[in-house]
Amino acid sequence: MSKKNTRTSSQDSKSPIVISVAKYGLVGTLITALFGLAGVGLTAYLNNPVVVIPIKTLSVTFLTSHSRYVTAMDNQAGWNWQLRAETKNLGEWEKFLLSCVDDSQVAFIDYHRRYVTAMDDQAGQKWELRAETKNLGEWEKFTLVETKTGRELLCSAVFKLLQQGSVAVAIKTYHGRYVTAMDDQAGQKWELRAETKNLGEWEKFMMIPLAP
Repeated sequence: MSKKNTRTSSQDSKSPIVISVAKYGLVGTLITALFGLAGVGLTAYLNNPVVVIPIKTLSVTFLTSHSRYVTAMDNQAGWNWQLRAETKNLGEWEKFLLSCVDDSQVAFIDYHRRYVTAMDDQAGQKWELRAETKNLGEWEKFTLVETKTGRELLCSAVFKLLQQGSVAVAIKTYHGRYVTAMDDQAGQKWELRAETKNLGEWEKFMMIPLAP
């Protein structure tokens, strides 16, 4: 997969020890962190700092304005890990894990355990959305937007809304463009692209929570 060399990665040379508040609870997290420090020692801690973050994930699917589900393809039959929205049936390839990178950004992990990436227009990529990489970088981070006002949504607020039901959202990429669900006209083949800077009907998605 070809990308610009200027792309930055979220992985640091000193990988942090991440402890999830969501998994252990606040008290359990603090105890785990203290025992972790005692176990790895001060030198190891300085090289691998303990980072306590509230990791939130939720299983969701996306329905487009064409009333079709977003699918994460594999690399067979020339699909090249593309995201498409052609099917009207909900299967495993239509399920995504919504993850809070922080409270302002999210990432999407597909059934194949790969991150959704918003490509640019270099090397014939045509602003496509793909899910090929297993690494979380800048191109794998997205901002959720309220469809009526264009207001950016906090991840924590979206999770609260999803507890009550489906949420209408637009999805903005690292490149400052909206994800669009194309139709099958002009050779577009129901692809998902993120080229436009305007929020229209094709840029609106219904994000539906799924049972764990």
